[in-house]
Amino acid sequence: MFFKTKVLYFFLALVSLTSLTSSYAQDSNALNGQFTPTLFKKGSSWTWSYYESGDLNKLYSEEMYKVVKRKGQLVTFVLSSKIGKEKSFTKRHKFRVDLRVCSQKWKRRNYNPSLVRRFWQRVNNTWKLVENSGKSLLFEEKFNCNPNLKSKVSFYTHPWFGENYVVGPSREGSYYFREGMKKGILSHKFFNKGTPHFYLMLLKRSSI
Repeated sequence: MFFKTKVLYFFLALVSLTSLTSSYAQDSNALNGQFTPTLFKKGSSWTWSYYESGDLNKLYSEEMYKVVKRKGQLVTFVLSSKIGKEKSFTKRHKFRVDLRVCSQKWKRRNYNPSLVRRFWQRVNNTWKLVENSGKSLLFEEKFNCNPNLKSKVSFYTHPWFGENYVVGPSREGSYYFREGMKKGILSHKFFNKGTPHFYLMLLKRSSI
């Protein structure tokens, strides 16, 4: 009887430990600041605003990313922008990202392929394919897939989205939302901080 009771206690402890480990792993993933692939649905869009000297009254430009196609792990974005007092966005670039590369590149040392597999320039209202122009910065500046950033946590009061934990900076200088619906999306980024050419980029709108 004693042996059976001891085995039962051991089994219950093992189940409890497994459950706790699983719960911790889920919580850890929920707070790692990495986007999930389900973020990129066709029609989803994100807009970032650039401000001179970090002054919210000095809007310099705006940039919008929109998902126009999704096929498996391949996601195609159109990048549009407007400058100064322009009323509407103008399409500038189109690029295709392979999300599989994003999940692999941080697992191997000295493995740094471009996530951008295709890149098009807008010329005379048509898309012109440009070879060898697939720069990962287009994607990685705005969306985080680096698991190592989860240890770099800070608190940021966003002008439109309130108080949030963020992870970063990344090697691109970006800070990303750590959790919630905007997890892995660029919250803010400083350009040339401490100089006369200082700019602040902020997420303005997220439509998922």
